[in-house]
Amino acid sequence: MIDKKWFTPVRFSHLTSHAAVGSIVRDQNDWLMRVKDTRYWSAKNMVQLHAVERVKQHLRIHQKLLLPPTAEFDESVHLKIHGTTIPTERFPSWMKCSQCDLLFYEPWQTNEIGIDEHITCHKCKAGILEQVTWCATSSFGGLLDVPWHKICHRNGETRCVAEREKGYLKILRGDRGKKND
Repeated sequence: MIDKKWFTPVRFSHLTSHAAVGSIVRDQNDWLMRVKDTRYWSAKNMVQLHAVERVKQHLRIHQKLLLPPTAEFDESVHLKIHGTTIPTERFPSWMKCSQCDLLFYEPWQTNEIGIDEHITCHKCKAGILEQVTWCATSSFGGLLDVPWHKICHRNGETRCVAEREKGYLKILRGDRGKKND
């Protein structure tokens, strides 16, 4: 069930600075989230900016400029949101077990847990999964998950143990990944 814990309020001043489009922010449940690009925002309920013709001329844009969407909670029994929210996604998508060091890709997709609950490792059953805080960037400024499989298997060397059907990856360090003859 979706409740208020799925939404993190953001001030307008934060949205125009450190919590802007493409930034990685921490939500109220301690998840790292990426604010999605404006092309994924719903223009429904957004207010057009007026008296900005000089700014538009300077920026050489012809589209109408809109204020970011706003939303409010209806505190009734059934949570209702009035307005439009700004879409985010959990990022990075990889999580690491605090006990066995296995890497899991989007484990929240297969776990029936609440947004504010910890995800436990389904391999060792003892560790708590934590988001990996590494990401890769492109020369064009794009953010993406670190391609762990590609890194492990470059040059034809096996440096990890992967069981994709079980959804985890373990990077081996040192000589553990090499075959003994």
